[in-house]
Amino acid sequence: MPGSRPALNSHFFSGHSMAAESFSKPTPTFMICLLTVSCSDGSGCSSGMVSGAVPGILTGPSGGRGAQAKMMRDKGKRNLNNMKGSNVVKFALYFFYFLSMIKYYQLQAGRIVAAEKGVAQIIMLVNPGQEEINTIIKDYQMDEHTVSSAFDTEELARLEYEDNHTAIIFKKPKSYNAQDRFIFRISSFGVFIFENKVIILSDTDLPLMDEKRFFRITSLNMFALKLLNYSTFHFSEHLRIISRVNDELEAKLVTSMENKYLLYMFGLCKSLVYYLDAINSNQNVLRKLQNGRNIVFTEVEKDWLEDIYIENSQCLSQTENLSNVLASMMDARASIVSNNLNTSMKTLNVLTIGIMVPTFVVSSFSMNIKYPINTEADWSFWIIIFLVILVTIGFLFLHKRNKW
Repeated sequence: MPGSRPALNSHFFSGHSMAAESFSKPTPTFMICLLTVSCSDGSGCSSGMVSGAVPGILTGPSGGRGAQAKMMRDKGKRNLNNMKGSNVVKFALYFFYFLSMIKYYQLQAGRIVAAEKGVAQIIMLVNPGQEEINTIIKDYQMDEHTVSSAFDTEELARLEYEDNHTAIIFKKPKSYNAQDRFIFRISSFGVFIFENKVIILSDTDLPLMDEKRFFRITSLNMFALKLLNYSTFHFSEHLRIISRVNDELEAKLVTSMENKYLLYMFGLCKSLVYYLDAINSNQNVLRKLQNGRNIVFTEVEKDWLEDIYIENSQCLSQTENLSNVLASMMDARASIVSNNLNTSMKTLNVLTIGIMVPTFVVSSFSMNIKYPINTEADWSFWIIIFLVILVTIGFLFLHKRNKW
C-alpha cells in the first residue's frame, strides 16, 4: 500500500502489478512458517508481534474480530515501514496485512490498485464481524437488512435504490470443496454504489487486482459492471466443470454396480437447481439495471451492461439445458446400474450351477450304498472322473448354446 508498505524486491513479484494477490494464497501452516522467520537484526520482529499475528492467520476472517483484530492489523501496518529485516519477513507481514478483512483500493490508469483508507474509492469487507458491519452501516447510512442480505445464501439477487446509494445484491457460486460431494453451492455478495465510492460486502475474497478480469476501468460504474461480469464468468466456468464431471460419471455408470455414482449425479442435479435459481435472479437484476434511471451509464457502460446481460442469458440457457439432460437421464442411468447388477447375479448363478453339477456326481458315489459297479476296484475312480468331465462339458455346451 502506498505510503505504508515497504518496497519489496522485484523478484518477489516478478513484474506482476497484482502484488500479493498474484501469489498463491498460502496455507495457515505456510503463513506461520513465514511469520516465525527471524529478522537479520531483530528489529520489528518482536515475539509479541509474531505471536499476535499467528492467531489471526489461524482463525481467519471469522476469528480475531473487533478491537483485537483491528489492533493487530494496525500494529502490523505501523511496523512495515520500520522494518530493516529480511525480505522474507517483510513479504510475510505484507501478506498478513493484505489478507485482513477490510481492504482499500482505488482506480489508477484503468486498473485496481491498493490504496490508503483516506483516498480509497473501493472498500471491500471480506466476511466481516458484527462490529465492522455496524460501523459501515452507521458511517455510510446503509440499510441493515440489505447489508445482511449480502451474506445470506438464501437471499435472491435484487436491486435497491436508497437515498445516497444504489445497492445490488448479486449471486455467485461458492468455491467447490471436496467435502461437498459433488454439490455446488451458491453464495451472495453486495455492491453498494455511492457517488464517489463503491463498497463491496462478500463472504469470500474477490480478485479485484486480477488484470485479466478487471481492466480498462474508467469509472466506478464500470467497476461495478466488471464485478457483476466476474460473477457471470464464474458461473460459466462452474457449468463447464459440471458438464465434464457429468461425462465422467456417465462413463463410470456403464460398468458400475454401486450407488455412489448415482448419488453424485443427484448432487449435480441439485446443484443445477440452485444455479438455475441464482442465475435467473441475477438476470432480473441486470434487466432492472438496463431499465433503471437512478444510475446514469455512459454509452460504453451501456454496451458492457448489454454484453453482461447476453452472457448471463447464455449461462441461464446452458444451465436449463444441462439440468434437463441430467434429470431426463437419471432414470435411464439408474436402470443401467440395476441391469449391471442383474447381469452379475446371473453370471454368479451360472457359475454356482456349473460347480454343483460335478459336485453332485462325486457326492453320489460317496454315499454308503451298493452301486452297480465295483467302487473298490482301481478303475472305478477313473470312471467317476470321466463322468464328472462329461457332465461338465455337457453343461458348458448347453450354456454356450442357450447363451445363459
